[in-house]
Amino acid sequence: MGFCWVLPLLFAAWTKGFTVQGPAVSLSAQLGASVTLPCWVDTPLPLNELEVEWMRAESGTLVHLFQEGQSRPESQNPSYSSRAEFFTEEIPKGNFSLLLKNLNPEDMGMYRCRVHTDLVFNETNVEIKVERLVVTGASEPVFAYAGEDVILNCSVDTHAPLQELEVQWEKTDQQIMVLLFQGGQNIPESQHERFWGRAEFFTEEIPKGNFSLKLRGVRTEDKGEYMCKVHTDTDSVNATAWLRELGFSSLHISVLVLAIASPIVAVALGVPAFRGIIREDESNGSLKLCCLQVVVPCVMICVAFIMWGVIEGFIAEAYTCSAVNLMRILMLFKVAPYLGLFPVILWKFLTEHALERVLKVVTIAMGIFPGLLIYFIFEKQDVIKKIFMVGFFILAMSSFFKLLDIISEKNEVVPQICVYCFGAAGLPIVNCVALATELIQKACTYSGIKVTKGSGRWRISG
Repeated sequence: MGFCWVLPLLFAAWTKGFTVQGPAVSLSAQLGASVTLPCWVDTPLPLNELEVEWMRAESGTLVHLFQEGQSRPESQNPSYSSRAEFFTEEIPKGNFSLLLKNLNPEDMGMYRCRVHTDLVFNETNVEIKVERLVVTGASEPVFAYAGEDVILNCSVDTHAPLQELEVQWEKTDQQIMVLLFQGGQNIPESQHERFWGRAEFFTEEIPKGNFSLKLRGVRTEDKGEYMCKVHTDTDSVNATAWLRELGFSSLHISVLVLAIASPIVAVALGVPAFRGIIREDESNGSLKLCCLQVVVPCVMICVAFIMWGVIEGFIAEAYTCSAVNLMRILMLFKVAPYLGLFPVILWKFLTEHALERVLKVVTIAMGIFPGLLIYFIFEKQDVIKKIFMVGFFILAMSSFFKLLDIISEKNEVVPQICVYCFGAAGLPIVNCVALATELIQKACTYSGIKVTKGSGRWRISG
């Protein structure tokens, strides 16, 4: 009789040591994902005496139940039906982990795994942290040629309303603001001047969580790392995108062709034109040839600078350089040795004060307009530097006009021909070298080639 009550005590002593184990840290998972809640014992327990309960620690809501050797899905709370399940084949081994599918914000919190036998029970707690803000970017870099349009992906999954959401696109290697969404609307005035009018959201896709960035007319300096920063009242998450391997577009090639062709045309037309000037050929054919030799290279370079400004965004520089090349046509005609062969109306315009007044007005406009354009439309920075550059430009051009007047008034043939030849043939070559050099530097940037000088020698490294 006394032996009968000793056996249960011995069995209880044997089972007293089983411990239910779980993770040492909380689990984090994204909305809509699946997560495994670990729960196990080191020694397998008899299935006929085993009962495993998974419940919410705060409310006691039953998530799942294993009882009498099998799962009991009919006992689950309806919110966990078809979403919570055991790894049935692992239970005989002492593994009572639970798979919870399709996480939603209500799933966040503490869960309790309670393991019963006929005599004792033990338990462990598992905490789930559901990431309420999930930001997904592109897994691979985006490759593009200069002048193309590209899309940098950024997908936002959150239950926060749009009014509480702030999305910033930033060029991280230069700390430049590309685009901003705040207070339920786009804030274009926050853009850096480099991206003004080129970067935009897909507005109709924003309610769906698509905050991808569309960048129009990619430029060389656009290459690098971008970050999509998403902020809510409680969370901040980032996603990174890369724009790489920019190359020459057809417009770049066209600029290079024009830059190389213009001095060739200037020299090809200049040889017979200068020969006619030396021989004092006053025929209409010789006059037309001289005019073509002045006009065609200047127009070609002007077009090249306009195209360069369009594809690289140097609006003010392109405006000034193209205007200077068009003005050079009138200035060359003013000092041309064949000035007397022009029609009377054109001759009077070039020799009297009308041309001088036109050139001064155009010069002032060329100096002031780019500065105003940059200052008022784009970001207001480096104002003193811009004013200094405008003043220097106006002073330099005014001095050059005065030099032309002095040369014209003295009517000395040799200086006049020298100035004319340099302007008609020398300046197109200088412009060609400057523009071609800039294109070569861009090509080196595209290819990742660095040109440095050390120990008196130039070194090229890739």
